[in-house]
This record gives sequence, structure tokens and C-alpha cells, in this order.
Amino acid sequence: MTPYNGHQVPALGQFGLTLLEIMITIFILSLGLLGLAGLQMTGLKSNRNALYQTLSAQLVGSISEQIQSDPVGANGTAYDNLVQDGDKSQCAVANPDLKKISACIASSLPSGTARVTKRTDNPKTFYVAVIWADVQLGTNVGWGVDNTNATPPSYATTACGTPVAGMSCYYAVSSVPPV
Repeated sequence: MTPYNGHQVPALGQFGLTLLEIMITIFILSLGLLGLAGLQMTGLKSNRNALYQTLSAQLVGSISEQIQSDPVGANGTAYDNLVQDGDKSQCAVANPDLKKISACIASSLPSGTARVTKRTDNPKTFYVAVIWADVQLGTNVGWGVDNTNATPPSYATTACGTPVAGMSCYYAVSSVPPV
């Protein structure tokens, strides 16, 4: 190297980065971007699941309030073993009843179903459940799988029915006030 104004000048072949260094840098950056894309997908799935759980909680709360506000019907057979599949056509109906409200809200869930079951040991108590398809669960997963053969059956199995792979269930217990 020859001095130039008191500074060393590097040889001609050593300026900048080599092609190998650039390729390694691009590879590392692409791995990081793939990781971020995976995190984005996980976040979207979690948000969708939270939306379904929120809708289910609203539907269960709405049905429970309807039952509690109608103790005469609840003490009779008006709400015994009600199962209502989702139906969007019920959303625009005037003067909706419990079945129409359940059908409307359950239609906002994939394969949504609202279910009301009267407890046999306490006829003033109901299980109110909403069931929907959850693709995140995969196979061989459902509610109360470990307690399916329990005696007495688990609350989840009683409220939601037999566990089904790929389905989620949100339920609550609702009691009817005395008439």
C-alpha cells in the first residue's frame, strides 16, 4: 500500500461486501420475515377465536336473560331441550322470539347452534350452550373429552352434548327465579 496524505489506501480487491456476505444477509433477513408472517397468522387466528367466543358469550347471555325474564314459560316446557341452528333469515324478523334470536345470532358463527337443556335434578335450572365449528382445534379435540363417560356426566357434556372433533362450545348455567 502506498501512503496518500498520511492515510493507507487498501488494495483494489477489498472494497465493499462480497457476494457471499450479501447472500448470507438476505437469507437471515428472509428467515426473520417468515417468522413475522407466522406470528401474523397466529394473531389473526387468535383474534377470530376471540370474536367467536365473544359472540357465543353474548348469545348465551341473551338466552339466559330471556329465560330468567319468563319464569312462567321456564317452569313449563317452553325452553325444554331447545336446539336452534343458525339461520340468517331470522335476523330481519319483526317481534323476534327466543328461537328467532338464537337462530340469528348463531348464524354469525360457523356451523353455529344454540342449545338449551333443562337440568333433570333441578327443573328451575337450565344449561344454555352455543356450539360452533373451530378449525383451529384440529381433530380428536372437543369439550369434555376426558369426562365423556363420567358418572354423573360433566357439565360440559350435559350442556353441549357429546363432544365432536373440531367443535367448540360455550355454556352457562341459568336459574329461573320463583314465580
